[in-house]
Amino acid sequence: MTEPVVSAVGMPIAAHLKSEFNARHLRDAFGHFATGVTVVTTLDAQGAPVGLTISSFSPVSLNPPLILWSLVNTASSREAFLQHPRFAINVLAADQHALALQFASRSPDRFKDVAVEFSASGLPLLTGALAWFECKRFVEHLAGDHTIFIGEVEQVGYRGPNPADLAQMAAPDAIQAAAPLIFHRGVLHQGGLSR
Repeated sequence: MTEPVVSAVGMPIAAHLKSEFNARHLRDAFGHFATGVTVVTTLDAQGAPVGLTISSFSPVSLNPPLILWSLVNTASSREAFLQHPRFAINVLAADQHALALQFASRSPDRFKDVAVEFSASGLPLLTGALAWFECKRFVEHLAGDHTIFIGEVEQVGYRGPNPADLAQMAAPDAIQAAAPLIFHRGVLHQGGLSR
């Protein structure tokens, strides 16, 4: 008889598996995957800024330059993202915890007291974001209870040191200035970059 496979904490692997699971178990398991935190922005039919916090951002392709993100189908902002041909992804910095919470709220005016700049096409870009991607909607797909938006990146920018230079930097403050906000197991964390 073979010995059961055990995890690093000494428990049999099978003890961690659930043959039956519900939406809560699935959500909890998804939460173990740490992600960056972003705010996606666009304009509604009246030209007013719309935005919300997401952690579902992912690069897709370099050629053509594509990204994706998803939005629950019941979101009040869904119609604005379906109607406007462009959107921007703002990658939040570690010190933008309050901003992430503000854009995750149900407040009708999430842009209140938020410093923004506007792109050449008029999209709101959050001041202080680590990076931003201005995108033209490439395609959207209905997938279960979410809509997946794929965008073609038209403009991109970032603040702080060039990522290729981070490995050469000795000053912890300079490295920390480029630290992202992280979402893990339902909690926002101020990400730190280690050397």
